[in-house]
Amino acid sequence: MTGHTHTRLWALGLLVALSALPATAQGVEAEIEAAYDRCVEDYAEASDSSLAPLIDCRAEQYDRWDAALNEVYQSLRRALSNDAWTSLRDAQRAWLAFRDAEFELLDATWGDDGMIGAVLIAEHRVLLVQERWHHLTTMRDEVVQD
Repeated sequence: MTGHTHTRLWALGLLVALSALPATAQGVEAEIEAAYDRCVEDYAEASDSSLAPLIDCRAEQYDRWDAALNEVYQSLRRALSNDAWTSLRDAQRAWLAFRDAEFELLDATWGDDGMIGAVLIAEHRVLLVQERWHHLTTMRDEVVQD
């Protein structure tokens, strides 16, 4: 399976997961994606033909997803019992180690590929954090419903 096919399948999986999210989660998703689209449009209007703006837009998108992830993590912290919170904290610490290892893998895979590699790295970094946000958001919404 090529890298592009893998990315498309991953994106398709996220779209399927999105259809099951409550409206508030979909609102966060829409807000972050709209901000990314505005960023790209702003650069397109400035007639910047380099790929650097895409990397900048992805970095802003990453920051937004990271903030959303931290927000849902804190909301889970308030909603869970002490034992469940301890388990979540440990799982999140393990996920952070996994994330960092994935970032190293991305750098090792595409780090020497110039601007195209930088775009791919930025995109996959976003997808990784976005996927974790979806997971914790689903968990939060199920915990809060109980």
